[in-house]
Amino acid sequence: MQLEKVGTQPARLEWRRPVGTCSPGRHAEGTVMATFSEHADVVRSIDQTFDYVTDQDLVAEWNDHVQSVNVIGGGQVGVGSKLVQHRRRGDREFDLNFTVIAHEPPHRHIVTGQVFGVDTTMAFTFAEHES
Repeated sequence: MQLEKVGTQPARLEWRRPVGTCSPGRHAEGTVMATFSEHADVVRSIDQTFDYVTDQDLVAEWNDHVQSVNVIGGGQVGVGSKLVQHRRRGDREFDLNFTVIAHEPPHRHIVTGQVFGVDTTMAFTFAEHES
């Protein structure tokens, strides 16, 4: 995505995925879990940023491990959508399956699945950037 100023405020994109800062926490069931968090400032409107990040045809543009994403059954992504990400790490290729559990344009998008046997939730939150 080419970065350029659109409107008066850039959007702030925050997502959680297994990279970045790690902090231990407690899962609802009392098991220990780690939380990884990153953020990115994007000079686009919040609507454009949300649409870009949640467009499964474009995930490979901003996630260097993802080669492609298939939305099972096609159609618009929404709560309950099943996603298959084809990924590459080094010379290894594999598929990961995710389910969309929240899709609230333009503020929140959450997927859950298993990554190498570990229950994983990736939460993307979008907010106008505060100057």
